[in-house]
Amino acid sequence: VHHIAADGDAKAIVDALMEPLAPGSHVVITLNTTVIKPENMRRAAEAYNAAFGNPPIYLSSPDRIAALFGGFELVDPGVVTVTRWKPDPATDPDGQAAEEMDLFVGVARKS
Repeated sequence: VHHIAADGDAKAIVDALMEPLAPGSHVVITLNTTVIKPENMRRAAEAYNAAFGNPPIYLSSPDRIAALFGGFELVDPGVVTVTRWKPDPATDPDGQAAEEMDLFVGVARKS
């Protein structure tokens, strides 16, 4: 859904993908955001769109990502950066907390 501008269209795609799946199935969505380093991500999206932008990439927000899961059970910890999704936040080889990035993820379960 990185390439879908309209929220309603993106939600319809997620719903269409989930509809035929059995209860207990999961969907994972990752989207680039402008939460951590907004100016860097805007420049990266502009560069991508200038070079390859057919279709263009759209930056998102954690709220937009969460809305795509409407009607499904969002799995803890919800929509967070990819380095924070698992129970123990990611660390680098030196044991330091991994740097946050503008890639957020959520996982939802079909009831």
